Amino acid sequence: MSGNKILKATHREWCFRKEAFIHTYSIVHSIANPLNKPTGINFYPIATELFKFLTEKDVEFKILLKADPALPDVIDNPFTYDASCHAAIIAQILNDSSALLKNPKKLSPIQTELKCIRIISELTLYCVRLYEALIRQCLYCTTFPTPSYKTEALGKLISQRCESCKKENGKTPHNFSLLGSLAHRYSLCRPFDCVFPLLQKANKKRNDISAHAKALDIKIDSIQASLKRLSEERKSILSDLRHALDHLSTIELLMVDELEFSINSNDYTLFSKCTYYSDKVELGVL
Repeated sequence: MSGNKILKATHREWCFRKEAFIHTYSIVHSIANPLNKPTGINFYPIATELFKFLTEKDVEFKILLKADPALPDVIDNPFTYDASCHAAIIAQILNDSSALLKNPKKLSPIQTELKCIRIISELTLYCVRLYEALIRQCLYCTTFPTPSYKTEALGKLISQRCESCKKENGKTPHNFSLLGSLAHRYSLCRPFDCVFPLLQKANKKRNDISAHAKALDIKIDSIQASLKRLSEERKSILSDLRHALDHLSTIELLMVDELEFSINSNDYTLFSKCTYYSDKVELGVL
């Protein structure tokens, strides 16, 4: 892709951790203990569900509500509920924008323009928040250290400096990609080359119009002009959202398959010791 920056980022090997599963009893018991056998997967394929909702007709979208963690078979992955909330808000924003485009009602030009700006800004903001939460809920199930992703923005989930290298005097830190590492396990590095620039674009747009004090310019031309801008922005954001969800869904489903196989076969070699710092070098288009 012309104009895109080529960034060299490593992809790290990883394993699943015990928190990838829902356990019947306390997780402190041995996983080989029948009383503590995993009963489910500790995340929900929200990217998959939202992608279906956006691309297929008559598909219901589920909203996950936090339940008492003491109850059996309850997901306690905190990022799953974040992702579900953001996805539900996006669905609501899309419904609101569709209603406005179909029936602008009796709004003045300035009211229409401000409403369009609000919808565009909210859609931009919540798409990036959704991407962050979807990636984090997958990382939560892995051996990646929680501080490396818990509060990091989308940019650092795509690429961040190696902390180990930063601590070594005279050594230039290399970059590694958490999202790329998730994809690498399933040989999806090349398919994800088109996702990285898309996420970078979304992150930049969020910073430009929906973060801090920045905002879109108010242009009071006519109601039709405001609605046209909303329609074009909505179409562009929605196209990128579908594309990103399609790829993130692939990772979700492959993780689900791997974890379900582990439960059904009582095979927990997924937890075999792996070398966290065994980096695989990949070139990603950013």
